[in-house]
Order: sequence, then structure tokens, then C-alpha cells
Amino acid sequence: MNVFPLTGNFISTHIDSYKLPTHFFPFISSLHNLILPSTNQPKQMSDRNYHCKDVEMLMGSETVIMSATDNLAFLITKRPIWANPFFPDLQARITLAYSEHLGIDNAQALRAATIVLKAVQIPAQNDIAEFKVQIDSDFNSDRPRRDEILNVLGFTEHLKDIQVGDQEALIELLIKFKTNIPTFQAEIITKGMAPASITTIVGYADTLKNANVTQETAKGTRKTITAAALTEFNAIFEIINGICKMCFKFFKNDKPRQDMFSFSKVIRNMNTPPPGPDDGTNPPPPPGT
Repeated sequence: MNVFPLTGNFISTHIDSYKLPTHFFPFISSLHNLILPSTNQPKQMSDRNYHCKDVEMLMGSETVIMSATDNLAFLITKRPIWANPFFPDLQARITLAYSEHLGIDNAQALRAATIVLKAVQIPAQNDIAEFKVQIDSDFNSDRPRRDEILNVLGFTEHLKDIQVGDQEALIELLIKFKTNIPTFQAEIITKGMAPASITTIVGYADTLKNANVTQETAKGTRKTITAAALTEFNAIFEIINGICKMCFKFFKNDKPRQDMFSFSKVIRNMNTPPPGPDDGTNPPPPPGT
């Protein structure tokens, strides 16, 4: 189910906080449709030389270009060919790919929408984590009842995926929460939870419900990924991949700058939200990260 949790008063608050105009709303909707799996994109990724979604590859490439531009004075001592207009021309090529092959006419708005997406996802995760820790504590002496509440509200099935940033799992839990919380609400409040905590979580679900209409409409306007698009995406990636490999060696004695040119880390940082509160419900990061 491809729905996007950004609409109404809730998104307006975050748009205002990032000083983004309201005409960014359509781009936020487009972002979610592109990042989530689409039936319009080929299911086989074997034609791609990269292991991420097309929009992620382009956005990651832009991040690499920004890092290279920030370090251009040093880099052109190693690769004079990278002097201007090498990176501006590459950026222009990526901008054209957004427009021609993904149907995104304003890539800057897309990047801004990514910031908003992360800003919205974290409060929902935090409120869910606070809800769960209270249920664990309040119903500790009646564990069968605790387990029933968490199961019916979607925590048992979806919480682990939410903890690692899975937005679809967050959507599923919020929908189940809104549907089933009336059964338990009075009992939970009697145990000591603030009614506002429940209302806030239900509000996230209402936001998703409203966004769903926009998302389903937007699906019909997405571009099909053509062979020509894949050829151009692969060509862009090969250039960026070469830049990353060389810069990684050039900065061999500077680990922070090396990381700026690890394409896999760039993509991972784009997709991984900041950690939620350390309340015992967040798993430790995987080894080596």
C-alpha cells in the first residue's frame, strides 16, 4: 500500500518549520511514489548497475557532486579535468534525467521534500515508542493482556521494522492503531497514560488516510522507466562511481572525507532516519556501522 504520511495541518507545520512554500506539496507526494516500489518500474534490477532505486541513485549522485564541489581546490590537483564546468555539467545532466525520465520538474523541491519526510517520520516513531514503554510498564503484572493490546494495535507485527526505519510498517501500525484503539483506550488511560498521547498517534493515522487519495491519483501519472532511461541512469552512475573510487583513494588519510565518497554510505544515510529515544525498544545498530 503506497500511502504518504504528509498532508493537512500536520505537514503545514513542518513545511513552515523548514520555510518551504506550500507548492512543494505535489513534490512531496511524487517523492513517496518514487521511493516506494512501483509496478511501473521493472521488477528486475539486473539491468541496473546500482543496487538502489532510480531516484535514490540520482539524489545520491547529487550528494557526491556537492562533496566534490566543496573539495574542488584539492581535487583538481589530482584530476585537472574536474575543473569547472565538469561538476556543474554533471549536475545539469542529472537535473535533465529527473525531468525526462522520472517526470520530476523541480529536483530542488524533491530534495526539500526528503527533509520534510524525515522530519515527520521521527515524531511518529518517538510517540509510538513512548506508548509502548508505558504499556509494557502499566500491564507488566498482566502480561497476557499486555500482549493482546500490543498485538491488536499492530506492535507485535510491525514494531521491529519501524525501529529500522521502515515507513510502510509505520503506516500499517498507525492504521491498525486508529482502528482498534477504542477497544482499549479507557483501560489504558485508567492505568495512567495521558489521553493526548493516544490522540496524537491517531492524528498520524488521519494524516495518512487523507494522503492516500492523493497518492492513488498520482500513481496514474508516473512515468514508465524506459530502456533509454536505464541507459542514462547507468551512464550517470558509472561516472559517479568512478569519482567515488578515486576520491576515496585521494582522501585515504582523511576518514570523514572518505565517507563522503562512499556511495553505499551516502545512500544509507539518505534512507536511515536518526535514532529514536533510547527507551530499550530500539535495537543496537548492525555490527560495522
